[in-house]
Amino acid sequence: MSASTVSAHTGDVGFLRWIDEPDSDKAISFLSDESSEWRRLDYSTMASMVRRQASRMASMHAPGQSLLVVADDPLEQVVMFYGALYAGLRPCLIAPPGVLGRNYTEHLRAAAGTLAPEAIYVSDTLRVSVEDACALASVVVDVRATEDSSTEYMELSAARAVDHAAILQLTSGSSGVAKAVMLDLAGVDEHVDAILTWLEVNAEQDRAASWLPLHHDMGLIGMLVTGVAAGLELDIMTPVQFVRAPLRYLECFAARGATISAMPTFGLRHIVRRVRRARLDDFDFGSWRVLIVGSERVSADVLLAFEEHLGRNGLSDRTICPAYGMAEATLAVSGVPPTDRWSAVPASAVIDGEAGPVPGALGTAGGTASVVSCGLPVPGREVVVVDEKGCSVLDGVVGEIEVTGHSLGRRLSEGDRMSGEKFRTGDAGFVLNGQVYPLGRLGDATKSNGRTVFAEDVEERLVAEGIDPLRCCALLGYAAQGTLAVILLERPTPEWMAVAKRVAQSMFDGDEYRIVVAPGRSIVRTSSGKPRRRQLWSSYAHQSVEAGPSI
Repeated sequence: MSASTVSAHTGDVGFLRWIDEPDSDKAISFLSDESSEWRRLDYSTMASMVRRQASRMASMHAPGQSLLVVADDPLEQVVMFYGALYAGLRPCLIAPPGVLGRNYTEHLRAAAGTLAPEAIYVSDTLRVSVEDACALASVVVDVRATEDSSTEYMELSAARAVDHAAILQLTSGSSGVAKAVMLDLAGVDEHVDAILTWLEVNAEQDRAASWLPLHHDMGLIGMLVTGVAAGLELDIMTPVQFVRAPLRYLECFAARGATISAMPTFGLRHIVRRVRRARLDDFDFGSWRVLIVGSERVSADVLLAFEEHLGRNGLSDRTICPAYGMAEATLAVSGVPPTDRWSAVPASAVIDGEAGPVPGALGTAGGTASVVSCGLPVPGREVVVVDEKGCSVLDGVVGEIEVTGHSLGRRLSEGDRMSGEKFRTGDAGFVLNGQVYPLGRLGDATKSNGRTVFAEDVEERLVAEGIDPLRCCALLGYAAQGTLAVILLERPTPEWMAVAKRVAQSMFDGDEYRIVVAPGRSIVRTSSGKPRRRQLWSSYAHQSVEAGPSI
């Protein structure tokens, strides 16, 4: 044991190099719940905390062991994540209990069953909440990120991180139990470089801000790992802080100089709904260069509304960069570069086989929803669309998206759809002029009147007519008589019921549909906020409070 240093051991792993060579002029800032102030910790301080935690973990675990980390404090998550990697371990950040509610124990047990971790590290504030679930692990350790300089360091092997560490990510689990994906460090390094190239990141001029959860690939790889690897100033909020005070997030760009961020479509919608125009009078978004939008179906109408809402304050029409990605791909598959204006095609044109690019400013065409382009494949990725037999289809034809590349992750189970550098995603979409247009999960679609309808299509219509996106869900499948569409509404108003009937009748004329009324928090969701449609189908497909004419 030595109190001086830990030997430099990150080797050629570029995204970990900051731990051995920290820049004390740059920092990560965390928004405090107690004071509502930003706590700024420079990279030198953060690196010291990481090395201290790594020493502690290395003294208890053999290289290559897997660990689950359950914390709701981003600072603890960051220290534990990098500390585990630096110690040659394989961390997996798990959503804290508040995200998954009553399904949390089941979620944690499933994750532990898949990963077989040596330990579940739980912060003090969450011990009681996860006590039952953690009983299955042999070790539970307090992860408080101390800055006590008296802590002794264990000298680590120079090859420990390079030879043994990996990142474990859970898929969203929207169509079943979440699956575990292992990312090797070299692949992450390669992918981080690809993201920095795609977004044209300049370490001297750019600054990042994020409210995305670190247990999700978009927040972990997209914002934390990539931002820290580039040496950017980084502001981190929690999702709860963003939902409660989206104006504080916008201040990161107007007052604190942030230029890069990312979020799903619902985040843009939340800002438009919650932040009144009058509150933005003194805001200037002229320096906001990149806003990656992904993780769920990207809505052209929401993009337009967001641009209109913030455009008066200098937001560029090239700031929004729609993107497509997944945990199995480390993160990004394709994305629109910040030099281009996003674009869309009318959904009706795709169905008719006459798809062609139209300006994003059109949004919708003749009242028909449009499909937003998620850009060209990022460096190191190739995308083809295949039919049921795995044969590639023509440009503009809908099929299953297949991804190839060097930095794909490896599933720890059910690897039948991942073969070496190739992955059949289970997502439907098409490629047009090289650009990728995702449509939705193949398992969340059905045929109605000769057309393929995706659950996201139904939900977009419901939300466009005023229904809360967090209180509605579409479930599509087949019953004894053929197509069955279920629209699930949590505590609906009479107006919502009327909207749901109107949407169901227009989209499923002649097919069976049901409108199911459910109590609050009935729509179970994944750790990234997506509905668990397969689980919901089992629960609600054969119930009904309001029914269509075919029942």
